[in-house]
Amino acid sequence: MLKIEKTLRSVRDLLDRLGKEGVEFTLVESSYSDRVADIREVPEHRLFVFLECSIRPNGTFVWRDYDRHKGVCDFNEFRVRIITLTADKCLDKAEDKRRQWVGLCDGADTAMPDSLAAVVSGLEDKANRLKALLEPDDPPLLDKGDIAILTDLKP
Repeated sequence: MLKIEKTLRSVRDLLDRLGKEGVEFTLVESSYSDRVADIREVPEHRLFVFLECSIRPNGTFVWRDYDRHKGVCDFNEFRVRIITLTADKCLDKAEDKRRQWVGLCDGADTAMPDSLAAVVSGLEDKANRLKALLEPDDPPLLDKGDIAILTDLKP
């Protein structure tokens, strides 16, 4: 089996697993001639994880996120990246909902309505389920500070 076939099969399995956790991505034919496929978020469930993500014929991934980070990586790093970034986006969305509620209450300590509390709890549960998909020996992603340090070291 060719490397690209193995990569595409692994990506389909990963996207199916993410779908079971309520995070929808789709694999589509790429609009770029030097790429095999693109990975896109389903618009109805969009968390804004990747601005762009494609698979090259050699099985590597080319991606760019909304924080203007970009890179090329293999499947294992991509798996960690998509799971971690998606979980972080779920937690960010939950925190945004909390802040919005506090803003609506003019900072008063008012309990959230059950429906909003359920949404926030659901987002946090989804993030925890996603993080549970990571293996114990998976390396953590570099954060903005780490990337800044490495950028400064670049000749």
